[in-house]
Amino acid sequence: MVVYADVLVAINYFVSYAMLCAAGRIAGVPLGRRGRVRGALVGGVVSLAVFLPLQGFVFEVVVRILSASAMLLAAWPGRCRRDYLRLGIILLCISFLFAGAAMALCLIWPRGPIRCPGGMIYFHVSPLLLLVSVTVAYLLLGFTRRIYGEEKTKQLICRAVISRGDKTAEMNLMCDSGNRLVEPFSGLSVAVCTLRAALPLLTPDETAWMAAGMPEEKLPQGIRLVPYRSVGSMGMLPSFRPDGFDLITKDGERYDCSVWLAVNRGEMPGCDGVFDPALLQLRI
Repeated sequence: MVVYADVLVAINYFVSYAMLCAAGRIAGVPLGRRGRVRGALVGGVVSLAVFLPLQGFVFEVVVRILSASAMLLAAWPGRCRRDYLRLGIILLCISFLFAGAAMALCLIWPRGPIRCPGGMIYFHVSPLLLLVSVTVAYLLLGFTRRIYGEEKTKQLICRAVISRGDKTAEMNLMCDSGNRLVEPFSGLSVAVCTLRAALPLLTPDETAWMAAGMPEEKLPQGIRLVPYRSVGSMGMLPSFRPDGFDLITKDGERYDCSVWLAVNRGEMPGCDGVFDPALLQLRI
């Protein structure tokens, strides 16, 4: 069988993309679009290892460990070891499930286009068919997400228990599908709250800095500026990384989240702030 490198990389790019999205959803760790693309690119490029002359069990195990590590580092840069270990275990489980499904298709359809050269997934299809299939799949996923993905969390209010050092505050935060803020360096989701609600968590220097108009040249230690864009406006929001951020739903479900908290000097009617619905996901 002839294996084309471009088709091999493209197929494994989309497979890696789907696996990283699933791992992030299950782990409850936000994954930005750039992180998904970076990790998927690594997964696609690593698939070219099937053309290397060195083969065997030890070689394949080393390649898989290195490729999974590189994918995680590219998708979620700057995470702690505990997060990488948890994400790695989840990604491994997803890989086993996907490998089992691919193997079942190979057994059911032995003369079909699916092949696994060196453990990598390969579909013997033309580039045009591949492009059309990916486009249709993307449109179907987008349509499904619009209908089912975020409707169940619309207007959901959660109680947030937030700690920072020896300080603690409680807020009522609304699940807002329009809040897609991400801290650009860590890739973590950014929740937004009012200045009034955040005051118990701020130091006197931070409070004075915000009252002085937030001059960038006097940015307090521990504060980062996160760019935002909304209808008719754009700018920077001061944010900090809380030590603890727990979301508690009306049903008593508790979600321990890794987020940044941005401060908005305006008021938010009906709540103290907003957060991304992706934080309310099944996690392990």
